Formats: sequence, structure tokens, C-alpha cells
Amino acid sequence: MFSNRKDQVAANKLESSHELSLAEEFVQVYFDKLDKQQYPTVSRLYLPDALLVWNGIATSGADKIQQFLSQLPPSSHTIMSIDSQRMQENASGNKSFLIQIGGVVRYKDYSSKQFFQTFFTTMTEGKYKITVDHYRCLGGTP
Repeated sequence: MFSNRKDQVAANKLESSHELSLAEEFVQVYFDKLDKQQYPTVSRLYLPDALLVWNGIATSGADKIQQFLSQLPPSSHTIMSIDSQRMQENASGNKSFLIQIGGVVRYKDYSSKQFFQTFFTTMTEGKYKITVDHYRCLGGTP
């Protein structure tokens, strides 16, 4: 397939760059909708049976995740870092990515805090959807 090792390394770098661009775009859409309190739109980024673990509180199902997120105070997230890693394709052949995010969040009437979030996403019907979401805010959320 590749004529030499250099070609393979170059192809891997190009693919990694493309994957990171997809992850950055996904993260931008997610936090734009979350910070604008567009919860129905945010919940469409989750699979119907997705799992959200928010500072140790587990919520399962896109509808319940939407309900949970809508109870949070207004927020403003500043993304400081994004990393993505392709995962092995699942049994149905769908592409999956692990996306890790770090940054600062400010909730209305609260001081800014560091947060970390990890999405496990999978390609479904031509779009990436969140299957598992772990959110951790240092110092807890309001």
C-alpha cells in the first residue's frame, strides 16, 4: 500500500491532523450550544442510550441528559486543550474517537474553575454522536 515508511508516517500525520480538526469542530459545536443553553440541540449530539457522568452523577439516555443539563446554571466554557484519538472500529464497523478536553468554566454567579471532559464518540448515520461523556469540574459544580 505505501511505498516506504516515510509515506506511511506522512499518511498517518495527515489522518491525525484531519481527526483533530473533526474533534475541534465537534467540541466547538457542543460548547457553543451548551453555553447558549440550547439543550435540545446539545442532546441531539448524544446517542439515545448515551451515558453522561457529571462530577460523579450518572445520567443515561439523551432525553434525561437534556433534562440534567437544563438544570445547570448558565455557563461559559473556555477550551484550553483538545486531544483526539481514533479507537478501533466497533463490531458494526463504525468509526469511533476518544476526545479529551481541558479548560475553564464559569457558571453564572460562581468563580471560574478548571474542567476536564472526555467524550467517546461513534459514527452513526454519517454523524459523530456521543456514547459516553465524563465531565469533571475541579471544585465541583454549583
